[in-house]
Amino acid sequence: MQYEVETIWPDLESGLDDIFGERRIEQKRYMKLYTHVYNHYHKNGPDFTELYQRLKNYLERTVTEALQEGNEKHGEELVRFYAEKWEKFPFYFKATDGMFAYLNKHWIKRQIEDKREPIFYVKTLGLVTWRDVLLSELDARLMQGVMDLIRQERDGQIIDRSLIRAVVESYVDLGIDEDGSYSTGHTFEKPVDLKFYQQRFEKRFLGETENYYTTEAEAFRRQNPFTEYMKKIEKRLNEEVERCNSYLQAFTLKPLIQICGKVLIPGKIELLQRYFESFLEQERDDGIDEDASSTGRPVEKPDLKNILQQNLFTKYMKKIEKRLDEDLQTSRLQRLSQICEMVFVLRKIELFQRDFGPLLEQERDDDLARIYQLCGRIEQGLEELKLALERHITRQGQNAIDEIAKKSPNDPREFMRGILEVHMRYKGLVSKSFRDEAGFKEALDKASSHFINKNAITKIAGNSSSKVPELIARYCDLLLRKSKDNIGEAETEEQLQNVIAVFKYIEDKDVFQQFYTKMLSKRLIGGLSASDTAESQMISKLKQMCGIEYTNKLQRMFTDTELSKIITENFRKNCQEKDVALGLDFTIMVLGYSSWPSMPQLQMQMPLKLSETIEHFKNYYNTQHNGRKLSWIYSQSRGELSSTGFQKKYGFQAWTAQMAVLMLYNEAPKQALNLKEMMLQLNMPKDQLVPVVGSLFKNDLLKCGDVAAGTEVENEIADTAVFALNPNFQSKKIKVDLTRTQMRSEVKKEAEKDKQYIDEDRPLVTEACIVRIMKTRKRLAHNELISEVLQQLSTRFTPNVMKVRTSIEGLMERLFLKRAEDAMNVYEYIA
Repeated sequence: MQYEVETIWPDLESGLDDIFGERRIEQKRYMKLYTHVYNHYHKNGPDFTELYQRLKNYLERTVTEALQEGNEKHGEELVRFYAEKWEKFPFYFKATDGMFAYLNKHWIKRQIEDKREPIFYVKTLGLVTWRDVLLSELDARLMQGVMDLIRQERDGQIIDRSLIRAVVESYVDLGIDEDGSYSTGHTFEKPVDLKFYQQRFEKRFLGETENYYTTEAEAFRRQNPFTEYMKKIEKRLNEEVERCNSYLQAFTLKPLIQICGKVLIPGKIELLQRYFESFLEQERDDGIDEDASSTGRPVEKPDLKNILQQNLFTKYMKKIEKRLDEDLQTSRLQRLSQICEMVFVLRKIELFQRDFGPLLEQERDDDLARIYQLCGRIEQGLEELKLALERHITRQGQNAIDEIAKKSPNDPREFMRGILEVHMRYKGLVSKSFRDEAGFKEALDKASSHFINKNAITKIAGNSSSKVPELIARYCDLLLRKSKDNIGEAETEEQLQNVIAVFKYIEDKDVFQQFYTKMLSKRLIGGLSASDTAESQMISKLKQMCGIEYTNKLQRMFTDTELSKIITENFRKNCQEKDVALGLDFTIMVLGYSSWPSMPQLQMQMPLKLSETIEHFKNYYNTQHNGRKLSWIYSQSRGELSSTGFQKKYGFQAWTAQMAVLMLYNEAPKQALNLKEMMLQLNMPKDQLVPVVGSLFKNDLLKCGDVAAGTEVENEIADTAVFALNPNFQSKKIKVDLTRTQMRSEVKKEAEKDKQYIDEDRPLVTEACIVRIMKTRKRLAHNELISEVLQQLSTRFTPNVMKVRTSIEGLMERLFLKRAEDAMNVYEYIA
């Protein structure tokens, strides 16, 4: 038996004629039609294209015939025709859907999943055909007829509501997605898509409603007293609620009532004021059930019109606030309160928004709180205020930093003071006057982030992103370093909390981390921390803000410092047990290579006294830790030595290299040496030796005939230049610190190296983040991977999307990732 389309279609078409002609089909006949489709699939293969096209043509032809029947109709006649047809056709489409169920399940579903050209399930195909063929042609005239019927009902006439209900239901049911799902009645259905209803019906209905009530309200207010107008408003609102419940959709009620309130409630403040006073003086069952005096409140007659005319804005706000709060205390006045909000606030919203900015400038927090409370009663009433607050805070922050940039752009104390004054002022305002509302907190955060990261000081630094993190890290260093200006623990805790409040807004937190780590290392190595407790508190706060990975190295640096104290103590005990006399007080710090920042290396031959002690420690350490290698960082080593070669006995705190140079003069003839002799005895390169000698020359410990006093010793100086010990050296202090001069000369070089390190480190951090994500997820789409990487890296710096893509490509080249074979925009992790 043949089951080609040409063979089975005549019988299928006959069955469709019976369905759309409303002729009875026996179950046996219906199953035979279903079996035609079934057999066609199993005998001729899974291609239903021709059968689907024939069905589509049939539906278009049938709906077109219905359209021709309705083309000559208008008004109520057209609405009735449409409602009658709509009552039948969805049933026809459903019956057809059952007949071709095998087509739905085994061919149409697969076409939709493969996202082929627009294909619909059979019932949906019928609805789409109805929408695109019949409704698209009749839409304008049909809607005009519906609006005419609703207008007649509003004018008091009786209409057949079932007609409008049928039209509305059709607009809802015709909300069909492009993927072929439809609103009702099928195994494959999805939730109703209301866009079609909202755009084609609701939008026009609400527009007609606004036009109708605008015209009616103006005419009625001119011809009737206000009390009657109030009754009219209530009556109309109740009618619209009942109308919505009867034949419209429930979600149309809210915008419908908003439209009614907008046009029915008058905008003339004089009118409401006059009747508001009379309501308060009289007891009315249809207005206010209880007058003001019966509640114990004195009767007031404020002239709100005069208040507005005299620009007494603050008084006006207070009156509104008082009146609204009084009315809300009594549930019977709820309706009047809503009307007051509409007239007093909504109609004057521009007045509040206009005066918000000047009140911010004048710091009138109580008045700002009143505006917030009043505008908060109106939908979207706060949005403009949030934008105004954000602009104001940004401007105030930038102005404050402008003043600092003119006087002391490199002073971290002044920089932090300016930021904190602005931030704390408006943080308090948001908390007190705006009740920590999320939108106002967001405005504060956006403004703070903007003026902290982009300001006059960053412009002076060439729009460098590292300037702000550097200043904040230096401020932390001032707080945590020993000095005569150190404050108590409670104040230090408060200041550190302020630092974290500002740190939150730094875009490049990895730059701060680099500066902070380097400064912490100097405090720990030099024993310069004012308080270990304060240091731990700061690390803990950074950990809470950025996570444990951000502070891992900082914590290990502390651990190394504590372990070094134990190692030093054990070494001293070992020397005592072996009766080894070091001849000096020796303290060692053993630092983990991976935990501490990179430090410059010095190539030099240590003085005999120091080298013997170092050898003793090496031998001791190797017996305790087999296989570990010690690398000595002489650039960070320091010590104290005493002198007897000057007019007074001085003690010098010096870097190890400075000590080595000075100790050469113990054996130098006539206490004078040239550079070449120093280089030979210390086995030290000239480019490393010159800064050391230059620091001693600058401190007036050495003198040189080839270098003028008060100038720098340059690297180009001749090897034969002679530096002699200055016997006339004098200082007001008995203990002289020689380390500061050399440190300051190296600051610029270190800053350049830090920037280079950060630029080199960011791609590595980005790649590590990508690998970590992919190792966990195994397979991820491109956009999802980019999004996760940006989110995770945001705690360290603001990543560049293009550089993230470059890192992904680099990882694929090195075989950490690969593209999925079944999707080019999906990555897979290679174990």
